[in-house]
Amino acid sequence: MAFGRRKKPGLTTGALSDYRTEDPSAGGRQTVNVDAAARALGVSKKAVRDVIRKSKAKFSDRVLRSLTGRTDADRSDEANPKGLLQAVFGRGARGGAVNAKAAADALGVSQGTVRRWAAGTQKPSDEHLSSLRTAARRVTSTKRGRKAAADEFRKSALGKASERGGTIYVSVYGYQGPVKESQTYWRDRTIYQPLDTTDVQAMLRAYEEDGDDGFQRWLTDRGNDYMNEGRYYGQDDIWDFADIHDIKFEERP
Repeated sequence: MAFGRRKKPGLTTGALSDYRTEDPSAGGRQTVNVDAAARALGVSKKAVRDVIRKSKAKFSDRVLRSLTGRTDADRSDEANPKGLLQAVFGRGARGGAVNAKAAADALGVSQGTVRRWAAGTQKPSDEHLSSLRTAARRVTSTKRGRKAAADEFRKSALGKASERGGTIYVSVYGYQGPVKESQTYWRDRTIYQPLDTTDVQAMLRAYEEDGDDGFQRWLTDRGNDYMNEGRYYGQDDIWDFADIHDIKFEERP
């Protein structure tokens, strides 16, 4: 139990970090002990679960953005039409915020209407908005949607460089550290790890097959690589992430 923590008016993922326990079903990674967190922070279990749910949704969007380059993709409850449109249909071929042609064909409206939705100068009908939200969920909840996202990465400059045998890098910014040293080493930090062709193929396969959970397990393995290269003690420890703020793939760190 954490002592001396001041209760804050708004419950955050960071506030839950002291109540994470090792979860054997998650390969040794940590999950939040909902009962303990609710009791210690003086909030309902529902409030804790809501924070966890929203954190997972944000992580899902960050994974999607990192793989596809859809930087404004947003599938949250608060998402605006532009974020939903980009999540579902991607960017336009000439750099537009959304692929207006694909969206117009799928939704039965004009391309001009799609562009006005994206610009915020016109609101979609409740029916169209509902259809967008349903389609946005399918982007990552279905294997077909995840494969489409993975294929976008394969077709990108970084994906092609990796297929040719080149090394690329993943950077992860977030609250993270070795599980057994959570009181000593855990903090917001950025880690960088080189990825060879095999690493990238494993990442895309994990995402296609098991979605966000598969990607998180792959990311945990990269954290273990980072830890076991001598940057931290405890070779039998596991690197884990309490909250991930950003994920980037780069040509060099």
